[in-house]
Amino acid sequence: MNTEPSAMFSKSLLSEHLLATIEHTSLLVTEADHNGVIVFANPAAQRYFGYTPAECVGKTVLELTHPDDRDRLQQAVIEWVRDGRRAAEIENRILHRDGAVFHFLWSVALHYNEQGTIIGFTSIGHDISVLYRLRSELYEQREMLHTVIDNLPLGIFWKDTESRFLGCNRRALDDGGLTDFTEIIGKTDWELPWREKAAVYQHSDRVVMTTGPKTNIEEIFTRGDGRQIWIRTSKLPLRRDGGVIGVLGFYEDITEQRRQEDRLRTFNLLIEQAPDGIGITDPDLAITYTNQAFTDLLGYEQVIGRSLIDLIHPDDHAQLAQMVQQARNHATVSETLRYVHRNGTLLTVQVSLPALHDHTGNLIGFGVIITI
Repeated sequence: MNTEPSAMFSKSLLSEHLLATIEHTSLLVTEADHNGVIVFANPAAQRYFGYTPAECVGKTVLELTHPDDRDRLQQAVIEWVRDGRRAAEIENRILHRDGAVFHFLWSVALHYNEQGTIIGFTSIGHDISVLYRLRSELYEQREMLHTVIDNLPLGIFWKDTESRFLGCNRRALDDGGLTDFTEIIGKTDWELPWREKAAVYQHSDRVVMTTGPKTNIEEIFTRGDGRQIWIRTSKLPLRRDGGVIGVLGFYEDITEQRRQEDRLRTFNLLIEQAPDGIGITDPDLAITYTNQAFTDLLGYEQVIGRSLIDLIHPDDHAQLAQMVQQARNHATVSETLRYVHRNGTLLTVQVSLPALHDHTGNLIGFGVIITI
């Protein structure tokens, strides 16, 4: 006669093994009636509740639950019973009699009579206090990381391999005219306010994922408020386990830098086209820059590196030295001096010699302005 192993395993023996397991397991096992009054608790109750199993009997589940979690637990049970659920899971905190708090994950079996009325609950709890602590620490680290990237003077964003946004920092969100991260996560450039540049951006993403980083991409970007700014963007592939999983991008607002560069170009153009001779020397009067008018007035093709003293008539050297001293003392200096033309003739001109200082106030040289 061939008998299945399950048939040979008697129910009584199974019950004995289950009871032994419940008695010796580190899991917390309780049985409660339909009112949540405990009618059974295994020995693990002593460790987590601070009461013997016998002392637990007659107490309600809510009594042993952390006060801040009681309303949530009660509401969850009401919903389970209303929905006729046979099993459920919930996380909450339980309170030891000495005030210690344990975080638990509960698996709950709900029992009904033949009429469908709830008659009791069997709960098996797993202490997840260590896991909860690690999860909390991870959450805090993640929050700190988000705080850091939100306070960087850069816009930062990251996408998957389909160019769908996985996230960004607050700067990028604000520049895009968005208010909540849910407005960008999971979307592509085609679904966002800058959709007119979607094709360009997605092509750039594909190139980066295929060939590697792209840096210093300068372009005009229209913010959500309609204001246009210049940005400099860099992108690099996001990698995991050696494979590309997306794109990381970051950009800086270089609008003011571009304005300063434009002003500098305009200033340089004015200097180069000025009819007056304009030059710059170092603190020792070695010439470091001249415009075209400066060299034309003196008949030289190039005077960079020469001393300004060499271009002045020897009889005027003392006057030049006096001008330098006055300029060092922050005086406005303008005198008539004689320059020696390349062909040997004398050129009498009005010379201004302002002192030049860096942002810390240190002397870095002199300006030389020649007016005929």
